[in-house]
Amino acid sequence: MIELDATETDAHIAHDALLRALDQMLALRTDGRVHCPTRGVLPLAEGGRLLSMLASDGNHALTKTVTVHPDNARFSLPRVQAEAVLMRADNGERIALLDGDVLTLRRTAALSVLAVTKLAPSAELRAMPGLRLVIVGAGVQARAHAEAFIAQGEVTSIRIHARSEASALRLAEELAPLCQSRNVEISWVDDLAAALASADIVVTATNSMAPVMSDEAADAIADGTVVCAVGAFTAQMSELPPSLMRRAFVVVDTLAASRTEAGDLIKADVDWDAVHELCAETRVPDDAASNPRPIVFKSVGCALWDLAAANCVLEAGVVR
Repeated sequence: MIELDATETDAHIAHDALLRALDQMLALRTDGRVHCPTRGVLPLAEGGRLLSMLASDGNHALTKTVTVHPDNARFSLPRVQAEAVLMRADNGERIALLDGDVLTLRRTAALSVLAVTKLAPSAELRAMPGLRLVIVGAGVQARAHAEAFIAQGEVTSIRIHARSEASALRLAEELAPLCQSRNVEISWVDDLAAALASADIVVTATNSMAPVMSDEAADAIADGTVVCAVGAFTAQMSELPPSLMRRAFVVVDTLAASRTEAGDLIKADVDWDAVHELCAETRVPDDAASNPRPIVFKSVGCALWDLAAANCVLEAGVVR
């Protein structure tokens, strides 16, 4: 078994390859050819949680362990720490130990990109000179999403809004060289409602327990805008107000887990019969023209997406 650190894991996951791997994993799930139980959660000291995530696609299996400690900054440690073990499914041989934080960041952001490509009202959006992205949050997931959408090549402007102006400014400055090389305009914004009103894509990537936008700001989100909510992963957390959830066309990355973990949907008391699970054939809502509304893609995370990212490392020829 080889070990790849964060830099090595990241270096062997190409953006386009990851999008293809995720789409293929969606197809395998639709065909019933994968196994992925709901993740296990074990309470830890200091309000922490230990998550256990398992997945297999028949050829390979993966187990990822994640610890989440909200107050780890006082110890100068990351809030989230993770590792993943990739193995052969037929005999259990361990193949690689991969950086779980990198897998989580890369696959979450790539899945948002994939969801947008499937759900954006293409006839209207693709006619524009470029897509306008608003990111709420300034942490590692916000950065990963900015990088993933830049790599996709269709975003021409990024606006960052965060509770801390200093954090938003810092992220914008860190991303500036990459944005300049790709002709993407980037800045931080204080007026979230105004930014949302002109957005084509919105990403919320925070650790918030309550909505990060007011009802008034959410009302400014135009019909057809795709909102990717990726920060909340428990029933107690939420980033989007119930008013937005109730008027949106809602798609989730995994329906079974979302019923117990997607606080954005649970707190809004959504009609689960109207919630759709992302699949390889997911497309713009059939009634988009006659019943225009925002589109919300809610992601709580799934080990299948980690396995897809790990398969990219395999395909890169780093491990056998």
